[in-house]
Amino acid sequence: MLKSFHIVNYKSILNTQIPLTYMEKKAPNGYKEWESIPFFDSCKERLIPVLVSFGANASGKSNLLSAVALYLHILREGIKEKFFPNKLNVAYQWTMFEIEVLIGRDSYSHLIKYGENGILYERLIKNNTILFEIKDLQFKQQSIADKGYNIPEFQDILKVECAENNLQIHPFLTKLYQRLPGLNAGISGMYRKLLENTFVFTPIHPPSLSLVLDIFKKLGVSYQEAFAQFTPILQALDVNISRLELIQEEKIAPALMPMNAFGSMAWHKDNTTNMFKQRLDKVISYHRDITGKEIPFEFYAEESDGTKRLLSIIGTFLLTLKTGGLLVWDELDNSLHPMLLKELLKIFKSTRYNKTHAQLIASFHNPYVLEDEDLRVSDVAIVNNTLAKGTTLTRIVDFEKSRNDTNFRKQYLNGHFMGIPNSCL
Repeated sequence: MLKSFHIVNYKSILNTQIPLTYMEKKAPNGYKEWESIPFFDSCKERLIPVLVSFGANASGKSNLLSAVALYLHILREGIKEKFFPNKLNVAYQWTMFEIEVLIGRDSYSHLIKYGENGILYERLIKNNTILFEIKDLQFKQQSIADKGYNIPEFQDILKVECAENNLQIHPFLTKLYQRLPGLNAGISGMYRKLLENTFVFTPIHPPSLSLVLDIFKKLGVSYQEAFAQFTPILQALDVNISRLELIQEEKIAPALMPMNAFGSMAWHKDNTTNMFKQRLDKVISYHRDITGKEIPFEFYAEESDGTKRLLSIIGTFLLTLKTGGLLVWDELDNSLHPMLLKELLKIFKSTRYNKTHAQLIASFHNPYVLEDEDLRVSDVAIVNNTLAKGTTLTRIVDFEKSRNDTNFRKQYLNGHFMGIPNSCL
């Protein structure tokens, strides 16, 4: 589970954190009998399942969430062409990301500090013990040289596989996992959790049905079984659809075909033939006409944008719940009715659905969601932006006299938390 994500000098951000800690002074009375989850209490610290953020346009909400995606890209591909500092307040010459996660009963913290040309500092901590610390391409401290491995071998991995032109450009954590996955089960588990069970989506890059189905397949769930899991929820939220059917068509082609209006597409390259195996996931939705007869519709061509997004959202939510992962979604409310959003948030807050300690971080514009009685003062963040401080994230719990029994929407729109556009017309 994610405890916090610390960001320094990225786009509009100077220095702020995304925290998922439960910060109320005490647990609510009788919370163990609630249907709604105020926090996860089976770990060393109380962490929340949902964090929703609100703020004016250009406040930096998207930058906060895209920073998580960038950190994951750095783990996969290194820091080349991934330096995007704050251009309006040059307080730092470097960017830093630090993530704190809980894996079982263990706490991990991974920090990367880098400039335009290389990684300046990297550190991994487990339960307050430094596993490794690297500065300027040299180990400063480590406690992982065991099981027959030693510092010269780690130094060789660092200088040969992590460096280019005597500058570190790839995280040592990544190369350590790739080269020596059996060295430390905790490190390997943490790395896999970050890379395999963290999903980040934006309005420009939303999840496709095919992507969701492919990840379910890797988890041992067939395409049809996965589809059958989340279509009943869509039917419950969109009463006009009587049933849905998934039709999959596969073909071999010499080049990638673009996605069309009739379905979601996945492709895999066969390196031996240099051909692409393409799969079209076509959905047929059925509606009953005035006589009660079922009429088929081409889902991706004839259903509304909101209904199409809702199908992908439900599939992604259930996928995150299955893996106990982290879902980060920018502008989750795009094209969706606010009442549906409240129902969707309840999936992560529900003891019936969320049994794996899955977490959701999402940004919104529609303040109607703030009237959801399941949201508490630790669950709601307000994003502001000034030249002096850059983008900042402050939760309602951090404001004086914050209470769960107040109307967050009214307080927000009245400017109590700031984070609203200036009215100057």
